[in-house]
Amino acid sequence: MHHLDVWSLSLGRWRGVQVKLHMFFLLFATFTCYLAWRMPADGAADDSFAWTAALCILVLFLSVLLHELGHVLAARRFNGAVDGIVIGPLGGLQPIRIPNDPQSELLVALAGPLVSAGITAICLMALLFSGEPHAYRVLHPFSPEAFEIATSPGGMLGPKDIVGLICWINWLLLLINLIPAFPFDGGRVCLAFLQTMRPQLAHHHAVVLVAALAKIVAVGLLIAAFFFRDSQAASVAPTWLALILLAIFVFFSARVEEEHPDQEESESGPFGYDFSQGFTSLEQTTEPPSPPPPGPLTRWWRKWQQRRELKRRRAEAEEDERLDEVLQRLHEFGESALSPAERALLKRVSARYRDRDVR
Repeated sequence: MHHLDVWSLSLGRWRGVQVKLHMFFLLFATFTCYLAWRMPADGAADDSFAWTAALCILVLFLSVLLHELGHVLAARRFNGAVDGIVIGPLGGLQPIRIPNDPQSELLVALAGPLVSAGITAICLMALLFSGEPHAYRVLHPFSPEAFEIATSPGGMLGPKDIVGLICWINWLLLLINLIPAFPFDGGRVCLAFLQTMRPQLAHHHAVVLVAALAKIVAVGLLIAAFFFRDSQAASVAPTWLALILLAIFVFFSARVEEEHPDQEESESGPFGYDFSQGFTSLEQTTEPPSPPPPGPLTRWWRKWQQRRELKRRRAEAEEDERLDEVLQRLHEFGESALSPAERALLKRVSARYRDRDVR
Protein backbone atom coordinates (compact mmCIF):
# COMPACT_ATOMS: atom_id res chain seq x y z
CA MET A 1 0.00 0.00 0.00
CA HIS A 2 3.03 2.28 -0.21
CA HIS A 3 1.86 3.75 -3.53
CA LEU A 4 -1.30 5.00 -1.81
CA ASP A 5 0.81 7.10 0.56
CA VAL A 6 2.78 8.61 -2.30
CA TRP A 7 -0.32 9.66 -4.27
CA SER A 8 -2.40 10.80 -1.29
CA LEU A 9 -2.84 14.08 0.54
CA SER A 10 -3.07 13.85 4.31
CA LEU A 11 -6.14 15.43 5.91
CA GLY A 12 -4.99 14.77 9.46
CA ARG A 13 -6.04 12.26 12.07
CA TRP A 14 -9.69 11.98 13.06
CA ARG A 15 -10.27 10.00 16.26
CA GLY A 16 -6.95 8.24 15.87
CA VAL A 17 -7.47 7.34 12.19
CA GLN A 18 -5.23 8.81 9.50
CA VAL A 19 -7.46 10.22 6.74
CA LYS A 20 -5.97 10.82 3.29
CA LEU A 21 -7.38 12.10 0.02
CA HIS A 22 -6.16 10.28 -3.07
CA MET A 23 -5.04 12.30 -6.08
CA PHE A 24 -7.63 10.49 -8.20
CA PHE A 25 -10.35 12.20 -6.18
CA LEU A 26 -8.82 15.62 -6.84
CA LEU A 27 -8.46 14.85 -10.55
CA PHE A 28 -12.03 13.57 -10.70
CA ALA A 29 -13.33 16.68 -8.92
CA THR A 30 -11.36 19.03 -11.18
CA PHE A 31 -12.42 17.25 -14.36
CA THR A 32 -16.07 17.12 -13.29
CA CYS A 33 -16.24 20.81 -12.41
CA TYR A 34 -14.47 21.73 -15.65
CA LEU A 35 -16.92 19.76 -17.78
CA ALA A 36 -19.85 21.22 -15.86
CA TRP A 37 -18.52 24.75 -16.36
CA ARG A 38 -18.05 24.10 -20.10
CA MET A 39 -21.58 22.73 -20.42
CA PRO A 40 -24.13 25.37 -19.30
CA ALA A 41 -27.72 24.21 -19.23
CA ASP A 42 -29.57 24.73 -22.54
CA GLY A 43 -27.08 27.36 -23.63
CA ALA A 44 -27.82 29.59 -20.65
CA ALA A 45 -25.16 31.98 -19.45
CA ASP A 46 -25.49 31.02 -15.79
CA ASP A 47 -23.19 28.67 -13.93
CA SER A 48 -25.84 26.73 -11.99
CA PHE A 49 -24.66 23.42 -13.43
CA ALA A 50 -21.10 24.11 -12.25
CA TRP A 51 -22.36 24.84 -8.73
CA THR A 52 -24.36 21.61 -8.84
CA ALA A 53 -21.20 19.72 -9.82
CA ALA A 54 -19.30 21.32 -6.93
CA LEU A 55 -22.09 20.31 -4.55
CA CYS A 56 -21.92 16.76 -5.91
CA ILE A 57 -18.19 16.62 -5.18
CA LEU A 58 -18.75 17.80 -1.60
CA VAL A 59 -21.54 15.28 -1.03
CA LEU A 60 -19.41 12.52 -2.58
CA PHE A 61 -16.50 13.32 -0.26
CA LEU A 62 -18.68 13.24 2.86
CA SER A 63 -20.48 10.09 1.69
CA VAL A 64 -17.22 8.21 1.05
CA LEU A 65 -15.91 9.40 4.42
CA LEU A 66 -18.99 8.06 6.25
CA HIS A 67 -18.78 4.87 4.18
CA GLU A 68 -15.20 4.31 5.30
CA LEU A 69 -15.94 5.20 8.91
CA GLY A 70 -18.44 2.35 8.85
CA HIS A 71 -15.58 0.00 7.97
CA VAL A 72 -13.41 1.50 10.71
CA LEU A 73 -16.03 1.12 13.45
CA ALA A 74 -16.77 -2.46 12.40
CA ALA A 75 -13.05 -3.31 12.30
CA ARG A 76 -12.55 -1.94 15.81
CA ARG A 77 -15.53 -3.99 16.96
CA PHE A 78 -13.70 -7.14 15.83
CA ASN A 79 -10.24 -6.00 17.03
CA GLY A 80 -8.96 -5.31 13.53
CA ALA A 81 -5.98 -3.06 12.85
CA VAL A 82 -6.89 0.24 11.16
CA ASP A 83 -3.91 2.14 9.78
CA GLY A 84 -5.99 4.76 8.01
CA ILE A 85 -8.42 5.41 5.19
CA VAL A 86 -7.74 6.73 1.70
CA ILE A 87 -10.68 8.48 0.03
CA GLY A 88 -11.10 7.91 -3.70
CA PRO A 89 -13.88 8.91 -6.11
CA LEU A 90 -15.47 5.43 -6.01
CA GLY A 91 -14.90 4.69 -2.33
CA GLY A 92 -12.02 3.87 -0.05
CA LEU A 93 -8.81 2.62 -1.63
CA GLN A 94 -7.19 1.05 1.44
CA PRO A 95 -8.93 -2.17 2.52
CA ILE A 96 -9.21 -2.97 6.21
CA ARG A 97 -8.25 -6.57 6.85
CA ILE A 98 -8.68 -8.88 9.81
CA PRO A 99 -6.13 -11.70 9.35
CA ASN A 100 -7.24 -15.32 9.85
CA ASP A 101 -10.87 -14.36 10.47
CA PRO A 102 -12.85 -14.36 7.20
CA GLN A 103 -16.20 -14.12 8.99
CA SER A 104 -15.26 -10.91 10.76
CA GLU A 105 -13.74 -9.60 7.54
CA LEU A 106 -17.04 -10.34 5.79
CA LEU A 107 -18.93 -8.22 8.31
CA VAL A 108 -16.35 -5.44 8.13
CA ALA A 109 -16.57 -5.39 4.32
CA LEU A 110 -20.37 -5.15 4.52
CA ALA A 111 -20.30 -2.30 7.06
CA GLY A 112 -19.49 0.39 4.49
CA PRO A 113 -22.27 -0.55 2.04
CA LEU A 114 -24.69 -0.75 4.97
CA VAL A 115 -23.86 2.86 5.88
CA SER A 116 -24.49 3.97 2.29
CA ALA A 117 -27.71 1.96 2.20
CA GLY A 118 -28.84 3.56 5.47
CA ILE A 119 -28.22 7.09 4.18
CA THR A 120 -30.06 6.24 0.95
CA ALA A 121 -33.05 4.86 2.86
CA ILE A 122 -33.23 7.87 5.20
CA CYS A 123 -33.13 10.36 2.32
CA LEU A 124 -35.67 8.38 0.31
CA MET A 125 -38.08 8.24 3.26
CA ALA A 126 -37.61 11.99 3.78
CA LEU A 127 -38.59 12.60 0.16
CA LEU A 128 -41.63 10.36 0.48
CA PHE A 129 -42.79 12.02 3.70
CA SER A 130 -42.33 15.46 2.12
CA GLY A 131 -45.01 14.60 -0.42
CA GLU A 132 -42.71 13.98 -3.39
CA PRO A 133 -44.85 11.77 -5.69
CA HIS A 134 -41.96 10.44 -7.78
CA ALA A 135 -39.24 10.08 -5.16
CA TYR A 136 -38.21 6.70 -6.55
CA ARG A 137 -36.89 8.41 -9.70
CA VAL A 138 -33.89 9.58 -7.73
CA LEU A 139 -32.73 5.95 -7.71
CA HIS A 140 -32.06 6.03 -11.44
CA PRO A 141 -28.29 5.41 -11.46
CA PHE A 142 -27.60 7.40 -14.65
CA SER A 143 -30.14 10.23 -14.67
CA PRO A 144 -31.48 11.21 -11.24
CA GLU A 145 -34.48 13.51 -10.90
CA ALA A 146 -32.47 16.23 -9.16
CA PHE A 147 -30.39 16.95 -12.26
CA GLU A 148 -33.46 17.86 -14.29
CA ILE A 149 -33.86 21.01 -12.20
CA ALA A 150 -30.19 21.92 -12.34
CA THR A 151 -30.11 21.58 -16.14
CA SER A 152 -33.08 23.86 -16.74
CA PRO A 153 -32.36 27.54 -17.61
CA GLY A 154 -31.53 29.33 -14.37
CA GLY A 155 -32.35 26.20 -12.40
CA MET A 156 -31.25 25.97 -8.78
CA LEU A 157 -31.39 23.11 -6.35
CA GLY A 158 -33.86 23.41 -3.49
CA PRO A 159 -33.78 21.54 -0.16
CA LYS A 160 -35.67 18.52 -1.53
CA ASP A 161 -33.37 18.41 -4.55
CA ILE A 162 -30.30 18.41 -2.30
CA VAL A 163 -31.77 15.53 -0.28
CA GLY A 164 -32.43 13.72 -3.55
CA LEU A 165 -28.84 14.36 -4.63
CA ILE A 166 -27.51 12.91 -1.36
CA CYS A 167 -29.78 9.90 -1.85
CA TRP A 168 -28.59 9.35 -5.43
CA ILE A 169 -24.87 9.68 -4.67
CA ASN A 170 -25.06 7.22 -1.77
CA TRP A 171 -27.18 4.87 -3.87
CA LEU A 172 -24.61 4.99 -6.67
CA LEU A 173 -21.80 4.51 -4.15
CA LEU A 174 -23.63 1.46 -2.81
CA LEU A 175 -24.12 -0.07 -6.27
CA ILE A 176 -20.51 0.48 -7.32
CA ASN A 177 -19.06 -0.93 -4.11
CA LEU A 178 -21.20 -4.06 -4.42
CA ILE A 179 -19.46 -4.92 -7.70
CA PRO A 180 -17.68 -8.24 -7.01
CA ALA A 181 -14.24 -6.92 -7.92
CA PHE A 182 -11.22 -5.49 -6.16
CA PRO A 183 -10.75 -2.90 -4.71
CA PHE A 184 -14.51 -2.55 -4.17
CA ASP A 185 -16.21 -3.91 -1.09
CA GLY A 186 -17.99 -6.49 -3.23
CA GLY A 187 -14.67 -8.16 -4.01
CA ARG A 188 -13.78 -8.33 -0.30
CA VAL A 189 -17.24 -9.67 0.47
CA CYS A 190 -16.91 -12.42 -2.15
CA LEU A 191 -13.41 -13.33 -0.94
CA ALA A 192 -14.44 -13.50 2.71
CA PHE A 193 -17.61 -15.41 1.82
CA LEU A 194 -15.63 -18.03 -0.11
CA GLN A 195 -13.17 -18.48 2.74
CA THR A 196 -16.05 -18.71 5.23
CA MET A 197 -17.99 -21.31 3.26
CA ARG A 198 -14.87 -23.26 2.25
CA PRO A 199 -12.18 -22.86 4.92
CA GLN A 200 -9.99 -25.43 3.17
CA LEU A 201 -9.77 -23.21 0.07
CA ALA A 202 -6.36 -21.54 -0.20
CA HIS A 203 -6.29 -17.75 -0.16
CA HIS A 204 -4.74 -17.39 -3.61
CA HIS A 205 -7.30 -19.78 -5.13
CA ALA A 206 -10.12 -17.69 -3.66
CA VAL A 207 -8.55 -14.50 -5.05
CA VAL A 208 -8.32 -16.07 -8.51
CA LEU A 209 -11.99 -17.06 -8.39
CA VAL A 210 -13.07 -13.55 -7.40
CA ALA A 211 -10.85 -12.08 -10.12
CA ALA A 212 -12.50 -14.35 -12.71
CA LEU A 213 -15.92 -13.19 -11.53
CA ALA A 214 -14.76 -9.57 -11.80
CA LYS A 215 -13.76 -10.11 -15.43
CA ILE A 216 -17.23 -11.44 -16.18
CA VAL A 217 -18.71 -8.33 -14.56
CA ALA A 218 -16.42 -6.15 -16.71
CA VAL A 219 -17.76 -7.83 -19.84
CA GLY A 220 -21.29 -7.22 -18.57
CA LEU A 221 -20.50 -3.52 -18.10
CA LEU A 222 -19.24 -3.31 -21.68
CA ILE A 223 -22.46 -4.91 -22.92
CA ALA A 224 -24.47 -2.41 -20.87
CA ALA A 225 -22.41 0.44 -22.38
CA PHE A 226 -23.37 -0.78 -25.85
CA PHE A 227 -27.08 -0.54 -25.02
CA PHE A 228 -26.61 2.94 -23.51
CA ARG A 229 -24.69 4.28 -26.50
CA ASP A 230 -27.65 6.41 -27.66
CA SER A 231 -28.79 7.62 -24.24
CA GLN A 232 -29.03 11.35 -23.67
CA ALA A 233 -28.91 11.47 -19.88
CA ALA A 234 -28.30 14.87 -18.34
CA SER A 235 -24.76 14.41 -17.05
CA VAL A 236 -21.31 15.82 -17.58
CA ALA A 237 -20.20 12.63 -19.35
CA PRO A 238 -22.07 10.11 -21.53
CA THR A 239 -23.38 7.06 -19.72
CA TRP A 240 -21.71 4.68 -22.13
CA LEU A 241 -18.32 6.31 -21.52
CA ALA A 242 -18.68 6.00 -17.73
CA LEU A 243 -19.59 2.31 -18.09
CA ILE A 244 -16.64 1.64 -20.39
CA LEU A 245 -14.20 3.35 -18.01
CA LEU A 246 -15.64 1.39 -15.09
CA ALA A 247 -15.36 -1.86 -17.06
CA ILE A 248 -11.71 -1.14 -17.89
CA PHE A 249 -10.97 -0.34 -14.26
CA VAL A 250 -12.68 -3.52 -13.03
CA PHE A 251 -10.96 -5.72 -15.62
CA PHE A 252 -7.42 -4.51 -15.00
CA SER A 253 -7.91 -4.47 -11.24
CA ALA A 254 -8.85 -8.15 -11.56
CA ARG A 255 -5.72 -8.74 -13.65
CA VAL A 256 -3.54 -7.22 -10.94
CA GLU A 257 -5.13 -9.32 -8.20
CA GLU A 258 -4.94 -12.43 -10.38
CA GLU A 259 -1.23 -11.98 -11.05
CA HIS A 260 -0.41 -11.26 -7.39
CA PRO A 261 -2.93 -13.29 -5.37
CA ASP A 262 -0.61 -13.72 -2.37
CA GLN A 263 0.74 -10.18 -2.27
CA GLU A 264 -0.80 -9.41 1.12
CA GLU A 265 0.19 -12.74 2.60
CA SER A 266 3.84 -12.62 1.58
CA GLU A 267 4.92 -9.46 3.35
CA SER A 268 7.52 -11.32 5.39
CA GLY A 269 10.01 -11.42 2.56
CA PRO A 270 10.77 -13.08 -0.75
CA PHE A 271 11.78 -16.36 0.90
CA GLY A 272 9.10 -16.48 3.59
CA TYR A 273 11.28 -15.03 6.38
CA ASP A 274 11.36 -11.66 8.04
CA PHE A 275 14.92 -10.36 7.61
CA SER A 276 14.18 -7.08 9.40
CA GLN A 277 15.67 -8.64 12.55
CA GLY A 278 18.70 -10.01 10.76
CA PHE A 279 19.40 -13.70 10.29
CA THR A 280 18.30 -14.41 13.86
CA SER A 281 14.80 -14.86 12.51
CA LEU A 282 16.00 -18.07 10.84
CA GLU A 283 16.92 -19.49 14.25
CA GLN A 284 13.42 -19.07 15.65
CA THR A 285 11.43 -22.26 15.80
CA THR A 286 8.56 -22.31 13.35
CA GLU A 287 5.61 -23.81 15.15
CA PRO A 288 2.52 -24.73 13.18
CA PRO A 289 -0.03 -21.92 13.36
CA SER A 290 -2.89 -22.49 15.74
CA PRO A 291 -6.33 -22.62 14.17
CA PRO A 292 -8.08 -19.24 14.14
CA PRO A 293 -10.79 -18.65 16.73
CA PRO A 294 -14.35 -19.06 15.52
CA GLY A 295 -15.76 -15.97 13.87
CA PRO A 296 -18.97 -14.18 14.86
CA LEU A 297 -21.10 -16.07 12.34
CA THR A 298 -19.80 -19.42 13.58
CA ARG A 299 -20.42 -18.41 17.19
CA TRP A 300 -23.94 -17.30 16.34
CA TRP A 301 -24.60 -20.55 14.44
CA ARG A 302 -23.34 -22.68 17.32
CA LYS A 303 -25.48 -20.80 19.85
CA TRP A 304 -28.51 -21.19 17.60
CA GLN A 305 -27.85 -24.92 17.30
CA GLN A 306 -27.47 -25.22 21.08
CA ARG A 307 -30.76 -23.41 21.68
CA ARG A 308 -32.46 -25.60 19.09
CA GLU A 309 -31.06 -28.78 20.67
CA LEU A 310 -32.19 -27.64 24.13
CA LYS A 311 -35.67 -26.89 22.82
CA ARG A 312 -35.85 -30.32 21.17
CA ARG A 313 -34.82 -32.11 24.35
CA ARG A 314 -37.42 -30.25 26.39
CA ALA A 315 -40.12 -31.17 23.88
CA GLU A 316 -39.05 -34.83 23.98
CA ALA A 317 -39.09 -34.80 27.79
CA GLU A 318 -42.65 -33.45 27.79
CA GLU A 319 -43.72 -36.10 25.29
CA ASP A 320 -42.15 -38.84 27.42
CA GLU A 321 -44.15 -37.62 30.43
CA ARG A 322 -47.38 -37.67 28.45
CA LEU A 323 -46.52 -41.09 27.01
CA ASP A 324 -47.19 -42.85 30.32
CA GLU A 325 -50.71 -41.43 30.46
CA VAL A 326 -51.42 -42.36 26.84
CA LEU A 327 -50.16 -45.92 27.33
CA GLN A 328 -52.33 -46.31 30.42
CA ARG A 329 -55.44 -45.15 28.48
CA LEU A 330 -54.49 -47.49 25.64
CA HIS A 331 -54.22 -50.43 28.04
CA GLU A 332 -57.52 -49.69 29.82
CA PHE A 333 -59.82 -48.53 26.99
CA GLY A 334 -58.14 -49.61 23.75
CA GLU A 335 -56.91 -47.68 20.76
CA SER A 336 -60.38 -46.37 19.90
CA ALA A 337 -60.38 -44.25 23.07
CA LEU A 338 -57.29 -42.29 21.99
CA SER A 339 -57.63 -38.86 20.42
CA PRO A 340 -55.88 -37.99 17.12
CA ALA A 341 -53.30 -35.96 19.05
CA GLU A 342 -52.53 -38.91 21.33
CA ARG A 343 -52.16 -41.24 18.35
CA ALA A 344 -49.79 -38.78 16.70
CA LEU A 345 -47.82 -38.65 19.95
CA LEU A 346 -47.46 -42.44 19.95
CA LYS A 347 -46.22 -42.39 16.36
CA ARG A 348 -43.64 -39.67 17.05
CA VAL A 349 -42.29 -41.35 20.17
CA SER A 350 -42.19 -44.76 18.47
CA ALA A 351 -40.30 -43.30 15.50
CA ARG A 352 -37.85 -41.60 17.85
CA TYR A 353 -37.15 -44.82 19.75
CA ARG A 354 -36.66 -46.70 16.48
CA ASP A 355 -34.11 -44.11 15.36
CA ARG A 356 -32.22 -44.56 18.64
CA ASP A 357 -32.12 -48.33 18.16
CA VAL A 358 -30.78 -47.95 14.63
CA ARG A 359 -28.02 -45.60 15.81
